[in-house]
Amino acid sequence: MMQEGFSKTLRRAYRKNRYLRMIELPHYETGLRVIYSDLVTPERTGLPGRPKGPIQVIHEDLDYATVHKVRKDGQVVQVTRQIVFGTDTSIEKRLADSPSVAINTA
Repeated sequence: MMQEGFSKTLRRAYRKNRYLRMIELPHYETGLRVIYSDLVTPERTGLPGRPKGPIQVIHEDLDYATVHKVRKDGQVVQVTRQIVFGTDTSIEKRLADSPSVAINTA
């Protein structure tokens, strides 16, 4: 049930502007991988043995970036952005097309 709610929230956010900015939490990447990917089954080789299983292929138009904050004594001393899905060029293009000028560091 919780995964279903999480999926709906991610879908709604992504459908809105096709670019996601979220807190850096590892389960977000896993959730996005599940929601925005297709299972592709490789063609059979004709050789003996077990055929290869399906491969999870992430949608090409998925752009997802996080902001990593380094804190010292409760103060933010360094902020770096990390691109999880997409490319630097695609992230920059999405930022240019959106009201934001940078990846949200809130």
